[in-house]
Formats: sequence, structure tokens, C-alpha cells
Amino acid sequence: MSVRREESQRAGANADGTKVVNLSSWRCSSSTAEALKSVLSLDGARKGEQVLAEIRDLVALKNAKFQSDEASPGEDYQDALAVAYKKLSRKALSAREIRRELKKLDYAEHTVELVVTELFASNYIDELAMAEAIVIKLSGAQGSSKAEIQRKLAQRGIAGEVIDKVLSGIDNDAELELLKTTAYSRASKLTDLDYQVALRRLLAYLARRGWSGYQALEIAKEALENCRQRQ
Repeated sequence: MSVRREESQRAGANADGTKVVNLSSWRCSSSTAEALKSVLSLDGARKGEQVLAEIRDLVALKNAKFQSDEASPGEDYQDALAVAYKKLSRKALSAREIRRELKKLDYAEHTVELVVTELFASNYIDELAMAEAIVIKLSGAQGSSKAEIQRKLAQRGIAGEVIDKVLSGIDNDAELELLKTTAYSRASKLTDLDYQVALRRLLAYLARRGWSGYQALEIAKEALENCRQRQ
């Protein structure tokens, strides 16, 4: 617990040249005050500078103990870790998502960081594996574009270097093939509609998955025409 000055120190001098220090301007906690009384009662004739040195040492010790207590895991840490384990048992989460969830529950910053460090060390947080699973899901079942996948990964709080790594395998050729696969799959379900209506719906479907622009339009037309010819 730190000692604060509420007003400037008023100091004078005795006839013998020793300093007189007015300690009434210092405020401290009750425990610190008792310790100060003990210090001062040992030798009432101590010089002002000696008393101030005692005070500084006492404050330094108290601050060191406070910081040590803050850094040590305690009940809050165990509770927060249990909360994190429970959330991770439901689905994979990034470090940012874990931090957000724990802060919602008012856990202290240092407690949250201790929990995240432990989860990384024990591989409960594995952002690379999480990102790879998301890429497979979005590019496969949902047919999302590389740009859309990148946006979704960033939304989940996955680190930028991890995103770059998992997306490095999707080059221009692979992305074009993914666009064609997605467009043809959807176009096959729109053959009974008027061509313009079908085209608008297919373009909207592709846009929701991050495909847009001239290339998406041309592939959409190609997919509709080919699917209609096969009927």
C-alpha cells in the first residue's frame, strides 16, 4: 500500500542544525500507520532524515509484497481456468476469444493472461489447427472465397501470421476452381427459374461467400448456361 503526500513537506531546523520533519502531512493505511508508530517509538531522538529512510524502506517492502501477491496464481486463477476449460470443451476458441470471455466475467488482467499462457502451454489453445478446420469448412461445404475466409478467421481473433499460413495454400488457380465448383453446385438448383432471376440469385449467393466482380459474373453465367443445357 503506497504512502501519499497530500501537502508539501514542512521542514525546519533545530538550533543544533538537525532537521525537523512534520509527518502529519503523510497519509497511510492503518497497518502502515502502526508500523510507522513502531519505527518512531524505538528512538524519539532520531534525525528527520533517518525517519524518512525508515518510511521509504517500509513502503518499498509493502509494494514488493503487494506485487508478489498480484503475480501469484490464486483462487481467481483456478476459477478462471475452470471457466476456460468448460468453454473450450464446447468448441475451439482463439486466445482473443478466451480473453474476451474471461473479461466479461470481471477477471483481472493478470489472471486472464496467466490462464491464456497455461492454455497455450497445454495445447488447449491451438490457433493453427482451429484455422485449418475453419478453412476446410468454409472452402468445402460453404464454398467461400479466400477473402471471405480471411475475414472470418480475423473475426475469430486468430493471429495474422496463422491466417497467412493457412491461406498460403489457396493460390489463384485453386481459388478459381473453388469459385467454379460453388457456382455450378448452386446453379444446378436454379434451372427451373427464369434466366435473369436465376442469375440474380446465383450472384447474390456467391456475394454472400465473398465472390464478386467481373470474374464472378462470368462464372455465374457459364454455370447457369451449362446446367440448363444438361437438362
